[in-house]
Amino acid sequence: LDPSQPQSLAKACEVLLDAVDAKAPRWRYAVINIPHPLLASGLVVLDTAGYTTLASEPELSFHRVPDAAAIVFMLSADGITGHDQALWNEHVGTIAGIDATCFVALNKIDGLREGGKSEAEVLVEIDRQVRRASETLGVAPTRIFALSARQGLNARLVGDRDGVLRMLRFVTDPRA
Repeated sequence: LDPSQPQSLAKACEVLLDAVDAKAPRWRYAVINIPHPLLASGLVVLDTAGYTTLASEPELSFHRVPDAAAIVFMLSADGITGHDQALWNEHVGTIAGIDATCFVALNKIDGLREGGKSEAEVLVEIDRQVRRASETLGVAPTRIFALSARQGLNARLVGDRDGVLRMLRFVTDPRA
């Protein structure tokens, strides 16, 4: 992979996508190393597969979860599904010390703005979703962060530093 050519990452990963259409997958687990100072200092990022893949072969991802220094459990801001709760209950919530090492990200909060809702209505809905996730998963609300990966990425792509900073402020204080 050539880090100066982002297109090379997509091309290199095409072989992984080919296996999706195959009757018998050619691979089960992929490790991609990208040069970055954080990764060189020992940070390892594990992005697990979707629920369908995890349900059929959970050992491919979850054998590494208990050894993680920190976990970010991604949820959609429109609510916790039964699958989400099952994954949490079976593989994450059982880890000793999880209350100090796990964060929950409620992604896609931009979808809560649809339908002409006022900013106050959106903030109330975000607060409701944070409280619901906190109660359902048994995680302190201060460890749950509402965000929009789409808005953050768009701000980053157009060089909108203020937009990126607003997203970071929103993660720490939704009223900022």
